[in-house]
Amino acid sequence: MSCYFGKTTRLFRVHKWYSGQRLDCTAYQGRDDNEGEISLPAGWSHLQSSKNCFVAPHWFAYALLMPRTLSSLPPTPVVLLTGFGPFPGMPENVSASLVRAVAKHARCSIKSHKFHATILPTEWSAAPDRVTALLSRLRPTLSLHFGVAHNADGFRIETQGANVCRLAPDAVGREPRMPVLLERGPSSYSASLPVDAIVKRLRALSLPVSVSHDAGGYLCNAVLYHALASQAAPSRVGFIHIPTDLSGPMLTFDVAIQGSLEIIQTALGH
Repeated sequence: MSCYFGKTTRLFRVHKWYSGQRLDCTAYQGRDDNEGEISLPAGWSHLQSSKNCFVAPHWFAYALLMPRTLSSLPPTPVVLLTGFGPFPGMPENVSASLVRAVAKHARCSIKSHKFHATILPTEWSAAPDRVTALLSRLRPTLSLHFGVAHNADGFRIETQGANVCRLAPDAVGREPRMPVLLERGPSSYSASLPVDAIVKRLRALSLPVSVSHDAGGYLCNAVLYHALASQAAPSRVGFIHIPTDLSGPMLTFDVAIQGSLEIIQTALGH
C-alpha cells in the first residue's frame, strides 16, 4: 500500500519513492532535512489506523512498523565545497557567495550527489581544523575549495599545496606560529583533480582558465595542504582561485557559477 505515515515518534522501516528512486530511511516527528528523514505537518488525516497511513500530496512511501531502521542502499556520495570569509584587505569575499550559489545549482542539476557548502573562517588555526573535521564527518568523494586572488583573471586551478605559510595576519589579526604548516609534514602534496580534462572542458566553452603550481603562502594554500594531508582526504581534492571581483569583464558571477559546475562535473567523471 502506498501511503505517508504521520505524527508519531515511533520508528519505521520506510521504502520511499522519489523521482523514480527507491530509498530506505528512518522517519519520525519533527524533522525533514532532505537527508533521509521524514516528518509530516500537523493535521494530516488518518486513513487506516491498522496501517498507520496518512494522506500525502507529493511523495509516496510504503511504511512497515519496525523496531529499528534498515538501510539497504549505500549513502548518497557527498561533494564538499568551501569558500572563505573576509580577511584583511578583503571585507567581502566573493568565494563565499559563489560556493553557496554553486551548491544550490548543483543540487538541481547533479542528482547523483549531495552538496555541502561551508564558509571557512580566514584564520590560521580555525580554517584547517574546520576542513579536517568536515572531511572526517562527511567523507566526501570530492572536496573542492575556492578562494580569491588579486592576480587571477579567471579560474586558476592549483596543482599542489605547499608546506609553507606567509607570516601575515589572518582575519582575527593572528600570524602563523611557524613558517611551515606541519612541522614534520612533506614539502608539498599534489592536488588530485583531473586538471587537463577541466582545462579542456572550460576552454571548449570559452571560459577563462589557467593552471598554477603555486597556491601562495596564505590560507588558500593552507586549506589545500591540510585537505590533502587529511587521513579522510577523498580521491579528488582541489583548489580553485577566482578573481576578487566577479562583475567582469573576464568572469561574471553567473559565468563563475557555470564554470564551477563544469569543474565539478568533470571531477566527478560526468
